[in-house]
Amino acid sequence: MLYKFSENMRRILLIIPVLLFALLGFSQNCISDQNIKEVGFHPKTIEPAYVDSVYKQVLQVRIFKDTSVVLNGNPVLATIDSIVVNGIEGMPTGFYYSCSNKNCTFIPDSTGCATMEGTASKGDIGEYPLEIQIKIYAKIFGTVSTTQDDTIRQFTMFVEDLSSAHTLTKPRTYLYPNPTSDGTIQLSNSFYEDLGAVTCINALGQIVDFNIVNGKIDLVNPVDGLYTITIQTKTGQTFTERVLFKH
Repeated sequence: MLYKFSENMRRILLIIPVLLFALLGFSQNCISDQNIKEVGFHPKTIEPAYVDSVYKQVLQVRIFKDTSVVLNGNPVLATIDSIVVNGIEGMPTGFYYSCSNKNCTFIPDSTGCATMEGTASKGDIGEYPLEIQIKIYAKIFGTVSTTQDDTIRQFTMFVEDLSSAHTLTKPRTYLYPNPTSDGTIQLSNSFYEDLGAVTCINALGQIVDFNIVNGKIDLVNPVDGLYTITIQTKTGQTFTERVLFKH
């Protein structure tokens, strides 16, 4: 028996493969690395975005099995069922994120991934402390379901302009060790001789106090997190280095 399709039906049949292709393409926006076993977001720091260049940063996500939730004012151990990423706040205008997993849901003992994308303009130059909003779904006492909201403040995105005449192209690293475990960061001797001014900002965008003694930057009362150190030379050049402090 022959069937005669209407013009509208033909259009629908043509659209279906296109939709399937788009959906399959979206689901492959990043590939999860199951070799990662360490809990947390990887890499520990993200790449800077450059003006007029397409930006794409993949984050691998491995969630923890247990956490502490507050019940009647007291912390209680809870077993994680899943964690959902509800949003990433603080990105430059026009940037967006997507996840490999449906609804950006991540489960223990498995690595998932998310991708941040966008194209920065000159008006976006600067730093953007990111806040990853998550909701934790867990069980306490083995059977009682509970949820808890949390915010991950591990990352700061920097937007830079490679065409700027005042940006120093770094042929090597001038600050070490990185990460640091004691809050002390060493400047290379050759660079220290040309040192003009130094500023240090934490992941919340707050100015951090420090001392410089014999080419060493000593952070005052540091807490775990990412610090942005901007250095100006006596000749007017600047560069920015991100240093991770972790006890």
